[in-house]
Amino acid sequence: MIKVLLVIFVGLLVWLSQSPGQVEINWFDYNVILTPQWFLILLATCTLTLYVLISLKFRWQLLRAKWSFKKQMKKSQRTEDLILEGLAAVASRDVLGAKKILSKLDESQCQTPFGLVFAAQTAMLSHDVHGAENAFKKLADIPQTQLMGLRGLAMQKVAQGQTALAHSLVESTLEKNPKSPWALQTAFELEVRGRSWAKALITLKKLSRLQELSHVDRTKALLMFELAMTAPTPKEVLKLLSQAHTLAPSHGPIATAYAQALMKDKQDKKARRVLAHCWALAPHPMLADVYIENASFDPLKQFSHMQDLYQKVPESWISQMVYAHYAIKAQLWGIARPQLEALVKEKPFKSIFADLIHMEDALGHVAQMRALMATSAEHALPNPAWHCMSCGHTSEAWFTLCPQCEGFDTSAWQSSSMHSVLRTPDQHLLLPETAVN
Repeated sequence: MIKVLLVIFVGLLVWLSQSPGQVEINWFDYNVILTPQWFLILLATCTLTLYVLISLKFRWQLLRAKWSFKKQMKKSQRTEDLILEGLAAVASRDVLGAKKILSKLDESQCQTPFGLVFAAQTAMLSHDVHGAENAFKKLADIPQTQLMGLRGLAMQKVAQGQTALAHSLVESTLEKNPKSPWALQTAFELEVRGRSWAKALITLKKLSRLQELSHVDRTKALLMFELAMTAPTPKEVLKLLSQAHTLAPSHGPIATAYAQALMKDKQDKKARRVLAHCWALAPHPMLADVYIENASFDPLKQFSHMQDLYQKVPESWISQMVYAHYAIKAQLWGIARPQLEALVKEKPFKSIFADLIHMEDALGHVAQMRALMATSAEHALPNPAWHCMSCGHTSEAWFTLCPQCEGFDTSAWQSSSMHSVLRTPDQHLLLPETAVN
């Protein structure tokens, strides 16, 4: 700007030097006559005054903008500190602390993405379903946090048991981001709960391409097992169970189902090989029962078959227990007694006491039988059964999906005195559980 004024001023000087005389200015009723020198002085003074006034206005606006920016930054920093403090309270599940911090934020601060996340987390922690849903809806309307909002809404619907709405939200997310791991994981869980085994298998394959999954072969095997249970033809049943057993050769219930299907198809030798192989990897009484009782009804022959299994894993307490049980059935007391007497000290289950009591009763040892009955009543542990490691549901039969909490692959075969329940919270928080994709 200074350069422009200088150019104009020099131009006027040149013009005045070439046109000497007087400068006459008419302004309202005034008529001012000036020499060129005074006109230049007046013009220069007016121009300088105008420049100073413009500069002062600009500097004032700049100063106000800097002050406003610093004030806004200070407010933003305070808001960020409050939200971080609040999220820390949420992470430690301090409901009162989180609510107190939330009350310090004004409406505009709560409408920012971080403020909405904090408000949603606080609402979830305090079981305020309506508040959490409103916050997640607002997050879903912001392009940068759309996936977070959809995820939160889906989780809310899952917690409320509205699986159809949850699945619809997950599908909307997958349309926008087909490679979202959390969306695929949630879709898998919902498909499993809905017993859509074929869809769950497709989703699992997509998910396994994006990230490394633990026990993916076992999960595929369980899905194929469930598909086999509803397969239309025996041939399809055998094919699916064969694939499932190949993926999880140590899974007892799968091996048992596969062996039984083979026996129906008159492939007894192959069925016995399947059972024996699984027994060597992970012994279980159900394997022995199918292996032995389908081979012979003679107790001595059954014990002979059990010996074949026992020799594969003689160090396993399950192998010793089943071996002793079939020795009792064959009335081979001398073989059964040392096994049972050793087992009852380490694994005092009711079934082991029952075999010992049956043996003493058969031998006519009334005093020993009564003593064992008294000890059993006082110290015997419940027999192993299938327990859900998520909710504690107990069943004599194995289950892929817990009938009580719908947990997938949560069953474990053990005594009720040994299992621990891994309870999960009613509602999962978005932070700090996992990063948002």
